[in-house]
Amino acid sequence: MFPQPNRLNDTLRKPITQHLYGTAKLAVDSKDFTKRLVLNVPGHKEGLPYTAWSAGQREFTPLLLGLYWLCPAGGTSRRDEIEWVVIEEPEMGLHPQGIEAVLLLVLELMKRGYKVVLSTHSPVVLDLVWALQEFKQLGGTESDVRRLLNLRAGGYANELGKAVLKKDLRVYFFSRDNEVKDISRLSPLSDETAEAEWGGLVGFASRTGQVIADVVNRTESQPKAKRRNKAAKVEAPAQ
Repeated sequence: MFPQPNRLNDTLRKPITQHLYGTAKLAVDSKDFTKRLVLNVPGHKEGLPYTAWSAGQREFTPLLLGLYWLCPAGGTSRRDEIEWVVIEEPEMGLHPQGIEAVLLLVLELMKRGYKVVLSTHSPVVLDLVWALQEFKQLGGTESDVRRLLNLRAGGYANELGKAVLKKDLRVYFFSRDNEVKDISRLSPLSDETAEAEWGGLVGFASRTGQVIADVVNRTESQPKAKRRNKAAKVEAPAQ
C-alpha cells in the first residue's frame, strides 16, 4: 500500500518513507483468510502486526489511508463532494521530522482546494504557519517555501510553494475558560500573551530563555574573582 509510484507525488512520498516508515513497506497480509495491515521489514519473514508498530506509525497510517481517498490517483485532483478536512493532533507520537512530513500532506490537501482544520499542541505546526504568514507579509517566494520545507526545486515542489502562498491561514486559541482568540499573526512581540506565546505552546521555552538570560546577566555583574572561585568549586572533584 505504501510506497506506490502512482499514489502521491514523489516529493511527498520520500519524507514519509524516511521519517515514518523507514525501509519498511505498508502492506495487506491476507493469510489465514483474515486481512490485516502489516509492515514488511527487510530481513523479517513475517510482517510486523499493527500492535508492534511505533505509536507514530499507528497514528499516521489511518491518516495516510484517508489521504489516499481524498487525493485520487489519475486526473481527478479531489473529491468534489468534500469541502472541509479536519485532522486532530497530526503530531501524535511523531518526531518533529515526522510532523514535517505530515504537514507536507496537509499542504497538498490545501493545494488541491480543500479547506483544512487542524487541532494541535505542536509548536512545529505553528512554526510553519508563522513562517508562511511572514513570507506573505515580506514578499517571500516559492523558493523560500521550498527551503523551509527542505524541498528540492522541481515542477511539483515549485507549484506547491506558489499555491501555499496564496492560501488564507488562520490560528485560533481555545482557552480553558472557553474564550476563543484569533492569534493568526503569531507575533512574539504582541501585547496579548496568548498570541506572543502561541497559545502557551512556546511559553516554557520563552520563560527558559528569559531565566537563563537573567542568570547570565547576574553572573556577568559579579566581580571576576568571585566568578573564578565559583567556577573552581564547581570543577573541584567530590571528596
